[in-house]
Amino acid sequence: MGGHTEGTIKGRDAANPSPGMDEQHIADFLDAIRNNRRPNCDVEHGFKSTVAAQLGNIAWRMGRDLKIDPKNGHIIDDKEAQKLWSRDYEKGWEPTV
Repeated sequence: MGGHTEGTIKGRDAANPSPGMDEQHIADFLDAIRNNRRPNCDVEHGFKSTVAAQLGNIAWRMGRDLKIDPKNGHIIDDKEAQKLWSRDYEKGWEPTV
């Protein structure tokens, strides 16, 4: 298996399975704005898949199942696992909403 061919997805490349995917997502997003449609991966689907992956990673790192609130995806009654959901920021770099 030689070099990379543009447009080919390399599933075993954990760092970047396809360098062109970002461009495709951005082009689809801009087309959705221009044509008043939902993007192929709108924020609802993106949120759900990201939360599922993050919770799976946390459960794997903890080495146990997690109790999850199915309405919002929050970890229930597990302060140790909950610590992995957030991060500590350097003073002055904390995000504000």
